[in-house]
Amino acid sequence: MQESKQRQVTMKMLLMTGVVLSFAFVSHVGMAWGGFEEGLAAYKAGNFAAAFKEWKPLAEHGHSKAQYNVGVLYEKGKGVRPDPVQALAWYQRAAAQGEPFAQNNLGTMYEMGRPVPRDYVKADMWYLLSGRQGNAVATKNHEKLVGRMTKDQAARARKLADEWKPAPSGGNGNDRGGNKP
Repeated sequence: MQESKQRQVTMKMLLMTGVVLSFAFVSHVGMAWGGFEEGLAAYKAGNFAAAFKEWKPLAEHGHSKAQYNVGVLYEKGKGVRPDPVQALAWYQRAAAQGEPFAQNNLGTMYEMGRPVPRDYVKADMWYLLSGRQGNAVATKNHEKLVGRMTKDQAARARKLADEWKPAPSGGNGNDRGGNKP
């Protein structure tokens, strides 16, 4: 009997711990998304440093849209010193999770050869992936680029795009919609 009562107490404690942890997780995710929205509002108001301050921690924790937006800030030098290498790194992280705008921007970097070596195959792969998600700009970029590629290059880009799989997002709210600066 004593053992049964102890099990009940243990089960109640575990249940309460689970409930508390669930609330903590939900509130953390909500705060993180709120930080994203606050960053977007700051960006729209022209306060790029505040946008960066909101988005950078989210980006560091794997939020693909924040990663893309941090990349934009670095690329354009808004709120931070322009740094194409940092922009590339953030675009790569976001693109790896399937963020279509980051994929398009990576394609442009590979097509132009800045700050990476020019690589039409990689550029077209990223344009194809982005275009498949409905990014019309990426589709136009692909159509223009493919005219400068050999048939072998175009086939390799298509194969890479067909075999590509996104990295896991980590369940951080990345699937909540658009919101790019």
